[in-house]
Amino acid sequence: MTLRDWAVAYAERSLPLVPLRPRSKAARYARWNQKPLTTPAQAEAHWQRYPDDNIGLLHLHTAVLDVDDWAAARDVFEVAGIVAEELLEGFCIEGKKGVKPLFRRPPGQLTTRALSWAVGRGRRNVLELRTGLVQDVLPPSIHPDTGMPYRWRPRVPQSLEELPEMPHGLLDLWQHWEEIKSELEALSPDYQPPEPRSNSRPKKGVSKAGLHELICAFNARTDIGGLLLEHGYVKQGKRYLAPGSSSGVAGVSIATVGGKQKLYSQHASDPLSAQLHDGHALDAFDVWCVLVHRGDRGKALQALSAGEGR
Repeated sequence: MTLRDWAVAYAERSLPLVPLRPRSKAARYARWNQKPLTTPAQAEAHWQRYPDDNIGLLHLHTAVLDVDDWAAARDVFEVAGIVAEELLEGFCIEGKKGVKPLFRRPPGQLTTRALSWAVGRGRRNVLELRTGLVQDVLPPSIHPDTGMPYRWRPRVPQSLEELPEMPHGLLDLWQHWEEIKSELEALSPDYQPPEPRSNSRPKKGVSKAGLHELICAFNARTDIGGLLLEHGYVKQGKRYLAPGSSSGVAGVSIATVGGKQKLYSQHASDPLSAQLHDGHALDAFDVWCVLVHRGDRGKALQALSAGEGR
């Protein structure tokens, strides 16, 4: 089959097409996402004139998972409750980076979302959820880098309806993207929570230096993870899920910075959320203050001065 034959067959399957330049991912025409080819006759006419053009799929009725780093993506899927292997059971487009699972676009307002992780001083692309006025190259177009054709795995879908629905876990991740993106970014092995900003207020009769010593001693003897477990947090791998979390993603992380434990929470509904602490990491005393004294630092300092605390 020629590229023209493939393009006509795709149009017969109700797939909107974007003509791409030969051996390229670049569209042949300006405003390509405004005027896709939607009928077999249109596809026939274009590829009759440009027989070597690659074929793009405009995602008006479809959605695709584009993964740049499957090892990192599996960490994301694990905390989101997604089984990576299940994503690959349907129809996939295979190219240079591996495979892209293709799904029917679900109802609702979905837009393209992308995740990258901090790596040293730079960032690394992890995955992209693509739909709408974006396109992906369809087989058997020629990859511009490898010179090899894209392929279907395991076979060519015979209709738009044959494409699988998006798995619930992936759809849930997509729909709650803005809520949990920062949690997913914090999964990076190179992620470093910001240092806390001191806002302690000395209690009358107790010097600032004395309060600082009390807080340092409390932090030295208190395990943040133990505090979380005592207050209903659930440990999932190296992270913790906050009580009442709507996303189901474990977004509370504990890092050791300079030999000291620091906590950072990305749960919007979590009282430890960074929204309540200007984005700064929390030490054990901060966590105790929030969970035991409802964030009243004055009461927490008074209790600590009176010998309370762990």
